[in-house]
Amino acid sequence: MYCNSLTVPLFTEIEKLKTENIELKKSINEVGKLSLKVDDLEQHSRKSCIRISGVPYTQSEDTTKILCDIASKLEVDLQSNDISVSHRLPTKEGHKQIIARFTHTKKRAEFLKATKNIRNIPDLHGVGISQDLTKARSRVAFLAREAVRKGKLKSTSVWDGKIFLTALNDDKRIVSTKSELKDFINGKPGPRRSDIEHNVSLEPKLDLINVELQHLDILCFTETWLKPDVLENDVLLDNFVKPFRRDRVDRIGGGVAVYVKSYLSAKRRCDLEVNAVESVWLELKLKQNRPFLLGTFYRPPNSPQHLLNLKEHSFDLALDTGIETILIVGDFNDDQMSPRQSRMKEIFTRYGMTQFAEEPTNFCENSASIIDLVLSNNSNAVDLVHVGQPFLPANIRYHSPVYGILKFHKPSNTCFKRKIWLYDRGDYDLFLKMLSDVNWNDFIESSNNVDSLVERFSELLIDFASKAIPNKIITVRKTDPPWMNNYIRRTIRKRNRIYKKAKKANSPENWLQFRRSRNKTVNVIRNEKTKFYDKLIGKLRTTMSSIKVWWNLAYHITNLKSRDMNIPPINLNSTVVIDDDKQKAEAFNDYFASQSNIDDSNKLLPKDDIAPDRRLDTSRLGQIYHARVRTESSSLRDHLYRKNLESDPFCKCKQIETSEHFLLNCPIYHRTREALFVNLVGTLNIDTLLYGDPNITDIDNKNNFLIVQDYILKTKRFTN
Repeated sequence: MYCNSLTVPLFTEIEKLKTENIELKKSINEVGKLSLKVDDLEQHSRKSCIRISGVPYTQSEDTTKILCDIASKLEVDLQSNDISVSHRLPTKEGHKQIIARFTHTKKRAEFLKATKNIRNIPDLHGVGISQDLTKARSRVAFLAREAVRKGKLKSTSVWDGKIFLTALNDDKRIVSTKSELKDFINGKPGPRRSDIEHNVSLEPKLDLINVELQHLDILCFTETWLKPDVLENDVLLDNFVKPFRRDRVDRIGGGVAVYVKSYLSAKRRCDLEVNAVESVWLELKLKQNRPFLLGTFYRPPNSPQHLLNLKEHSFDLALDTGIETILIVGDFNDDQMSPRQSRMKEIFTRYGMTQFAEEPTNFCENSASIIDLVLSNNSNAVDLVHVGQPFLPANIRYHSPVYGILKFHKPSNTCFKRKIWLYDRGDYDLFLKMLSDVNWNDFIESSNNVDSLVERFSELLIDFASKAIPNKIITVRKTDPPWMNNYIRRTIRKRNRIYKKAKKANSPENWLQFRRSRNKTVNVIRNEKTKFYDKLIGKLRTTMSSIKVWWNLAYHITNLKSRDMNIPPINLNSTVVIDDDKQKAEAFNDYFASQSNIDDSNKLLPKDDIAPDRRLDTSRLGQIYHARVRTESSSLRDHLYRKNLESDPFCKCKQIETSEHFLLNCPIYHRTREALFVNLVGTLNIDTLLYGDPNITDIDNKNNFLIVQDYILKTKRFTN
């Protein structure tokens, strides 16, 4: 009894300590996860920054000008407005490194890529340029370089805050912590992190998608990793309208985007989208078909129960619309190959959804699963669903694209053939000889019919040109990106054959051959794209006789002018949709013609009084500037920003430079405004200054416009 009285409390205390130890370990793990998330968020905030070391410090220096000078030596076109802010970083030994934040990540990427040649530039010896990493990742990058020097790793590099490693056996991995680096050096399998499977967002993959998926009409993407600060113009695809996006804002990863061809009629249904659920709902109307709903979802792994309830609510809202056909696609992270009955399967069964994906869509080291799903409440709406080959670069874990064919009518988008002439390889001596051998007097006298002579002359000229100038017939496909060529097509066809062979044999050697072919295809596409744009830039740098040609090239390079000039489908009413170009033209003609068919019988004739022109009693220059401010086509920063001609819309006073800001609020022109606007008649607001006040006389409106135009000229805002 005495021993029991001693041991029982001891055992109780031991069990209590074990429980506390387990809870403490859980807390430590949670702290570690939180630290990783904080580090990810901090690194994301440094996405637009770089660091420069080795530049001597001088009094009253302009760090932005220093950056622009370095960029000019690297042959990068960098202007001061490309830098948001720059300064020296203080240290115990004084100001050393320069840190700079770019206004656009593309300009930062261009600057960093040019630093590869920094060692070949004598003026930049000793200058180092690097990405701005967090303290933890900077330490990991240093240890990785040490491992390369000691022969433990083959190579290492840093891009976009991620540390890329290559082992001695050519195995590759992305790490961000010391433990991950140590595990990779020791040959241990890597952690199951989403940024290993999707280490790059949708944005840098668009050139590959532009080539591989242009033949499709609707593209649905999950885990886009896009943020609200990514502009829509940076993620455009040729022949598609601007993407319908649902970006994740509270943490990194996730996101949904849907692209629809410009000749399809699509409307976003925000009323069906539920907060906290990553989804995009669209209502599509196609000719000779009833409208249908398309929902694209992303469900993160191990989602809490309440998210499933919210998804059910979104499904309920879609069913309540009364639209018969509903299609749902996306990454649900619920394996349909598993025999267990999951909550997602119960939801699909309850709503009468048929799941069409029957092949594995997600592949890991030792497993495969069906988690990218295609569902519909109308089994007759889907003709075919199959899993394609993974054409995007991937390591061990990857998703394969899922393709589907819907039983709906769509507009035809035909290609056409055209003859092109290789003028730089023409034999013009032969061409002139053939022309001089013709007896033109006899030719002209052979007929009195001018039309017949012109037709024969054209045929003769083209026949001589065909013999003297090399030419060929090409097929023009409207859906192809401009850099698409036969070399890319051959490379893609070869990769497709290797994929079919690997899928049939299912051996490691065949899959290795496929991965090499896929990577080669990626490099070929990107190299051909680079060559195409380098050629265009080379043409821009040469002297051209035609200004029109120069501006067409400039628009082509900057992508300011869309290659797709299609008029979107016209919805005449709830049931009739016009998608044929000829029918669209006829609809426009009918509409505009109907505007003149007005029944004016028994109507009074209009008065002969001509409305006074309130804008003709001042200088021509004042009229022009006033009209440009009114129509938002001036050189105010906000007007240029909306046309993608400026990187930001901000005035020198750090406010958005709209027409109203310039005329009424900008402190830079406060004195000019006070001196002139005191004489204005009527209510002082932006409508009065731009369009006139209907409550005052025409004479007062004339005087007001004169004052406004005088103000515009005296500010000298548009003459600097």
